[in-house]
Amino acid sequence: MDIIKKINKSQSAIYMVLPSLTVKQLEEVIKLSADSYYNTSKSLVSDEVYDLLVDKLASLSPKSSALTKVGAAIKGKKVKLPYWMGSMNKIKTEKALDTWISSNPGPCLISDKMDGISCLMVTQSGKTQLYTRGDGETGQNISHLLDLINVEIPDTDDKLVLRGELIMTIKNFKKYAHEMSNARNMVAGIVNSKEGSVNKKHARDVDFIAYEIIKPEDMSPSDQMQSLLEYGFMVAPYTTHKKKLDLKKLSEILKKQKDASLYEIDGIIIAVDEPYTRNTSGNPSYAIAYKGTTETASTKVIEVIWKPAKDGHIIPRIHFEQIRLSQANLEYTTGFNARFIDDNLIGPDAIINMTRSGDTIPYIMGVIKPAKKSALPKDLEYEWDETGVNIILTNADQDITVIITRMTKFVTDIGVENMSEKTVARIVEAGFDTIPKIITLTKKDLLELDGFQDKLAEKLINNLQNSLKNLDILKLMVASNCFGRGFGERKIKKILNVYPDIIQKYEPINENKWISLIVNINGFDDTTATSFINSLPEFQALYKKVTKLITIKPYKNVTNIAGKFKDQIIIFSFFREPKWKEYIEAQGGRMGSKASKTTTLFVYADDKAQEAKVIAAKQLGVKTMTRSEFAKVINI
Repeated sequence: MDIIKKINKSQSAIYMVLPSLTVKQLEEVIKLSADSYYNTSKSLVSDEVYDLLVDKLASLSPKSSALTKVGAAIKGKKVKLPYWMGSMNKIKTEKALDTWISSNPGPCLISDKMDGISCLMVTQSGKTQLYTRGDGETGQNISHLLDLINVEIPDTDDKLVLRGELIMTIKNFKKYAHEMSNARNMVAGIVNSKEGSVNKKHARDVDFIAYEIIKPEDMSPSDQMQSLLEYGFMVAPYTTHKKKLDLKKLSEILKKQKDASLYEIDGIIIAVDEPYTRNTSGNPSYAIAYKGTTETASTKVIEVIWKPAKDGHIIPRIHFEQIRLSQANLEYTTGFNARFIDDNLIGPDAIINMTRSGDTIPYIMGVIKPAKKSALPKDLEYEWDETGVNIILTNADQDITVIITRMTKFVTDIGVENMSEKTVARIVEAGFDTIPKIITLTKKDLLELDGFQDKLAEKLINNLQNSLKNLDILKLMVASNCFGRGFGERKIKKILNVYPDIIQKYEPINENKWISLIVNINGFDDTTATSFINSLPEFQALYKKVTKLITIKPYKNVTNIAGKFKDQIIIFSFFREPKWKEYIEAQGGRMGSKASKTTTLFVYADDKAQEAKVIAAKQLGVKTMTRSEFAKVINI
């Protein structure tokens, strides 16, 4: 489906697509996503995106049937479930929480909402059956997994019916991270495999975590948990609370539970800690789910600010009347691209609906009242790119903002410390507006500019000279910006690994030959290969000028595939250490940019332990280490 492809183009793509989706489109995407989520080992969209789609549909059509469906219809062999398996209503606002508490006073039990596969277990007199939830009424009989998964079934003559989750620990999933995108998808693949084709090795790493007793009845949630423990089951971590809860407290509990959990959890369950009559359809009134706050607020657009990027693309930023979301005052958000601004008629006086979840960047959820016309740039000469999505400066090479951005990229990419964009702007405005001019910059040159004192000038020039001493052809290619969008270190490195002397050997007369050679490199197609080759002459001209000024080290593919950091993905956060980076790559590892479940090590500056990036890495189960600790490990 084209909509899902658009949504998955990038992390923020959902926010570009969401405002224009109709009720019918939302229902179709939600149905397809739920079907894939429950019936295959693949999620079409992330949980966060799915929740945004549901929220958008709820705002447009609160009575849509897509909002009340549980799970998804089973595609394989169906069985009627012996007991109803509903879902949970989710609370997202203080008002909704207060309403629920007023109807459900008294102590509560809060347990982890495990992000696995929901199932039903029925055991009596030595016979046990295990079922998936399916759509709540019909599911699959997966009793053949009982001999493989980690579960201790009690020896009891009494009928015992309970709900639980099939889930894999974060630690165990790391063994299979190269095979599947997340632990839940891996468990879904095991559950949906035919009986004779189950991967037994994978299944043995799946745990059954119990969280509710259906039979016997008339037990409070805390009594249920205690009984489950006495039966020998692993249970979802839980605590009891007698004081009144608010969203701030729930957010604190959720964060604490995520930090401590051995498993992926996607929220917490709040249940009245008293015996209850279990619902036989729909969702229970005696329990709710909390997955974190996704607050929304409407506001008026003040202006759309347009700023040229290093490649000449003009990027919009939206300034709006201040609002407060997730305990933060907000006035700006991304406008994504010119097509988004134009299609949604965003301009002064437009009323937009903003959303923000936790500490994430605020985004436009929808346009409530469009402007009379879109606020495309008035004082810049531009043209639309071939995709019709972005606008590009017609005179980018002469634009001072673009030049400053490009020179800032150059000094940043080659590792010059303490040279901010503001500092680079002063240098560029003084006439040092090309890479050769930056390379030949002296202390005397800086001292002739306003605002540069002796100590600062000496420090900046020393930093520049130290970076230039270690400059190799790969760094120069990346930092030059000659190759444009999409050509970072990893992409260019793939070419140099195969053709390390391409800069010296390439001649325009052999253009087609080189394009055909590069197309055969993994990750390249006709478009990217042609783009690279078309940019080579510009870089060759720069390379010729630069090599007259300094020595550029040739490229050497020194990767040791069996080295100390073989197959490791390591992230440095809040600091740079070029020598460590080179050593890691030479020893078979590679550098990452953002923590994910495939990250093997997250190294952060010693004083940044409380930063959001570090906390997020720990929540993902990634091994973390301070810079000082890692220095002892790498020992170079």
